[in-house]
Amino acid sequence: MAQAILVTESKLTEIDEDPIVESFLSFLANDMQQRNDKPHLLTENMCKSVENLVEDVEIDLDASLLEDE
Repeated sequence: MAQAILVTESKLTEIDEDPIVESFLSFLANDMQQRNDKPHLLTENMCKSVENLVEDVEIDLDASLLEDE
């Protein structure tokens, strides 16, 4: 069975710079440059571990991500 992913685009009117996010993205960029070997696929055991970690997590897709909304 084929799977599809729906991608939507929205325009941001204002971007607030967050020093923590900027620092994290900088860390990721540096790490990716230093470890430029091929990405490794997740093993079946890794996938099962992740599934076990999140199996009881409830997600409200309609919940606001921002405190002021």
